[in-house]
Amino acid sequence: MRCTCHFSAKTTEAVCPEAEVSSFPRDGLPGNTTSLTIQFTQHLTAIPLLEELHLPGNKLSSLAADLLKGLHYLHTMDLTDNKLQEIPAYGFHHAPLLNLVFKDNRISSIHPDRLPNNSNITWLDLDGNHLMKFPMAQLQSLSHLKVLHLSQNKLEELPVGCLVAHPAQERFNVDQNKIQSLDVKAFCCSGNLTHIFLQKNRS
Repeated sequence: MRCTCHFSAKTTEAVCPEAEVSSFPRDGLPGNTTSLTIQFTQHLTAIPLLEELHLPGNKLSSLAADLLKGLHYLHTMDLTDNKLQEIPAYGFHHAPLLNLVFKDNRISSIHPDRLPNNSNITWLDLDGNHLMKFPMAQLQSLSHLKVLHLSQNKLEELPVGCLVAHPAQERFNVDQNKIQSLDVKAFCCSGNLTHIFLQKNRS
């Protein structure tokens, strides 16, 4: 496998674009790598300074619970366009994530223990999944959330006070769902909310 490294004064980016990766270059990447785009692997402890991990389009159906263990600087994880049917148990409890992207997977529900308590996550993207109910209880731990993407799911309603647990939330995307009506109190206690996207909802 060949990777290309890009260096700047503050960052070191490694891009490993090959479609199939059978081994991880544990001894080949710079130790100060801060951004990595690569196929699935469980050997990330070799790059403890990693800040961003992008794993789009890898057909992943599961992740190891300790995949992010030891990554104390990781703030962004992108799992766009995979085959995840659920958020892995405890998979995101080991890193101080701010941005978590599950766009275009197959997630139909979220278990309460999947996201860490007192999470620092500010951006959660679940666009293009199979959610039928707004995961209100499951998102209670995301008190710092600012942006929530739930577009292109199968949501039929938004519960009253669905964003109460997220006082810092600024943007809420729920376009292209199956929402037919809204309760006047759906967005109560959301004083920082500046953008709501509801277009193309239908029965």
